[in-house]
Amino acid sequence: MLLVDFSRADTPVRWYSINDGVMGGLSASSLRLSPEGFGVFCGHLSRENGGGFASVYLEFPPTDVSAFTGIEIELSMPQRSFKLNLKDRNCRDYLYQAALTMPAPLIRGGSGQANDDANEDINAAAFREKGAAEGGRWLRCRLPFAHFKAMRRGMPVQARALDLTALTELALVAAGAPEGDFSLRLRSIGLYRD
Repeated sequence: MLLVDFSRADTPVRWYSINDGVMGGLSASSLRLSPEGFGVFCGHLSRENGGGFASVYLEFPPTDVSAFTGIEIELSMPQRSFKLNLKDRNCRDYLYQAALTMPAPLIRGGSGQANDDANEDINAAAFREKGAAEGGRWLRCRLPFAHFKAMRRGMPVQARALDLTALTELALVAAGAPEGDFSLRLRSIGLYRD
């Protein structure tokens, strides 16, 4: 099931930015559509003034995703780590987050498959080559719902499980090191089942 198709001209209009300016930081971000028909999450990450995150959010009516295993993102090879946030209709002051980090085998030019026993902090996501992309390969990244952890202001919290019968929001996040400009090319965000 496709949640976001970046080849549609109206896709970026529905996204909005939340950056560390809400706490005095200087980071900035946006989501734009390229003329080639893919989305670009881009901006500048700064840790000055206690900042250090930039994000774009998409809200939608409560959606039942309980028949699926997780989120699948089609993207070009990221040059840094990103995170994906999810919220359900009950989330108020916390969210669920998973790392969108390239597994070591791909960074070293390996097989393209992540090991399911890999460190959970780098999310053991499965990346598969999908064809050529400007400046790199198109890959599909699978993030199982089981890998999303409850977080509040960047810190883990105890919370009930993500309500997969009422997903209402997703976000792309750039945070941590390195500081500077960033860009992530995206073709689609959808759901998958094993």
